Formats: sequence, C-alpha cells, structure tokens
Amino acid sequence: MRQDPVTNIVFSDNERYDGATFIVDQLWKTECTIELKKRLEGMEPVFITMPSTSRQNVLPQVLAGKLQEELGGTILSGEVISAPLFDKEMKTVPSTERPFVPREFFLHSPYALRKETAGKAVVVVEDVFSSGASAKAFCDTLKDSKIQVHTVAGLLGDSRLVAEPQMVIKLQKR
Repeated sequence: MRQDPVTNIVFSDNERYDGATFIVDQLWKTECTIELKKRLEGMEPVFITMPSTSRQNVLPQVLAGKLQEELGGTILSGEVISAPLFDKEMKTVPSTERPFVPREFFLHSPYALRKETAGKAVVVVEDVFSSGASAKAFCDTLKDSKIQVHTVAGLLGDSRLVAEPQMVIKLQKR
C-alpha cells in the first residue's frame, strides 16, 4: 500500500503496477524500441532503474520489464543497488526549483556492479525527464564508479531537455 503524497489516495501494490503498466503501454512506442535496439548495436543490455527517494516509483521498473521482454538482457533495481543521498521527491518540488535541489547517489557495492555490467550495454531507465538532473547525477555516480552508461531511456520529456522560460530566468539570476 502507498499513499500518494499529492492526492492522499491510497493505492495497493497491484493497483500501482497495473497503473504503471497502462502508462508504459500508452507512452512507449515501437519506434522507441527500434531506436534503442539500434543504439545497443547487438550488445547485451543491463537495464538499471532510476532510484527514487520514495522507493515507490514503479514506472521505471515496469518500463525496464517491457524493455527486457522486447530486447533481452537483465534488470537491476536502482533502489537495491544504490541510495539517493537527498530526501525531496522531485514531483513535490516546483519545476522551476528542481535545478537547485542537489541530487547525489550512493552505490552499495560498486565492485559487484562493475562485475555485473562488464561487457554489457548499461541502460539507465527513467520515467520522466524534467531537467534531466536526476538521471545525470545517477549516471555520474555510475561513471565515478567506473561503470559506463551506454544510454538512458525514459517515457516522457523533451529529448533536448529545453528549460522552461521561468527556469531560465531563475538560473540567470542565480
């Protein structure tokens, strides 16, 4: 069971996974799978889901499952292999403030993760890209531990990560 922090509605685990499956099926297009397959260039993928501060975000897990079903490979839960070193859920932070919330991650066992991902194409699986800061911070943590990220896949967001005008103004002021 999980209570949504925005609506206060309580959802069972089955309801959360069913809802996430519906969203992934609606948003992830066959063209995305084809593009991802091209990027993988025949390499075996390891899908690592983005860890979340709530430890309740099932969208990346469901998307990773769909990708594994379509492309093979293995899935590693970002919430098992790592921990966020910040406690704000980004969905509760106004989008114009998100770039100013520091995001850092800790890998529980970098050595074991390097062994698990050796010779494979690491794909970080995110749900929504706002600024891209969380995914970048997680990819940087992996890189600092000598784990190369091959690509990042997500459901929503502008692939150019174009900032909203209000955010640009705030960034310029700071």
